[in-house]
Amino acid sequence: PEGEHVAALTDALARVQPTTPDLARLRQAAARGLCEAGVRAGGHGAREAALAFHRRAAALSTAEPCAREGIARFSGPSPAPAARLEVEPAPVAGTEVVLVVRGVQVAPGAAPRFEVVRVDRRVVRRVEASPGPEEGTWTAAFTFSASGSHDVRFVTGPDRGRIDASAVVEVGRAPRLPSRPEAPPVTTLGASAPSAPVAPRTATSTQAWPSAPTAPAAPSFVEPARAEAPTVAPLVAPAARPPVTPTAPGSVLPLPGMPAVRVPAPRAVPVPTAPSLRLPDPPPPPTPWVSGAP
Repeated sequence: PEGEHVAALTDALARVQPTTPDLARLRQAAARGLCEAGVRAGGHGAREAALAFHRRAAALSTAEPCAREGIARFSGPSPAPAARLEVEPAPVAGTEVVLVVRGVQVAPGAAPRFEVVRVDRRVVRRVEASPGPEEGTWTAAFTFSASGSHDVRFVTGPDRGRIDASAVVEVGRAPRLPSRPEAPPVTTLGASAPSAPVAPRTATSTQAWPSAPTAPAAPSFVEPARAEAPTVAPLVAPAARPPVTPTAPGSVLPLPGMPAVRVPAPRAVPVPTAPSLRLPDPPPPPTPWVSGAP
């Protein structure tokens, strides 16, 4: 059966490593799963199966509160067959619904209320019940904060009072909101991209079909004026100068505003001549030596 293989595995682990912290964690996780199965079985009227699931959970983990609560709940007397608990409309997380129980007779001063417990959690949320439009009907507005399996009970009396009706409710997920459209991209010229075309409306006798969206006009570009090349005056060749003629020696130069100047005659400069080069005479030959001469 479910849960016994977890007990066998944890018992074998305890013999090898008795101080490991994983033993309690594994047993508590398995006990919660058995409690969830027991609550679902009890919601479908199988109280004996629900009690068996909770007893197995208590055998795995005695510290698990859901096991003790389930044993106390399903060991007691069954609620009245006529009691029926419903949720209107289909519950969705984050949306307000109405908890309704029918066919329950509540004694004066019994303080009727609804208790909502998420199967895999320990938090109990309570909401006061009000008499409905029909006799034996009690209602309350409630909002499920999360999706998943929830155990909804109609309880009368003081704390841990009698459970007159219960049901397991499956709460759906809230629909995702549409994402916000992104802003249109900006082009390099600084203009925004064209917006999406508007869907045409239904034409009537007094309303014409909208015209098709037109594409935005292309930005106009004005070509800048070209700079004109500066004008350059043509080059004029200078006038030819008159040839310079040498002045003859002894002539007079007429200068305006000045006395006449006579050009002196050039003086003759003697040109040095190189002296004649003559080699010295060679020395006379030596006198030969004669034997017996003084």
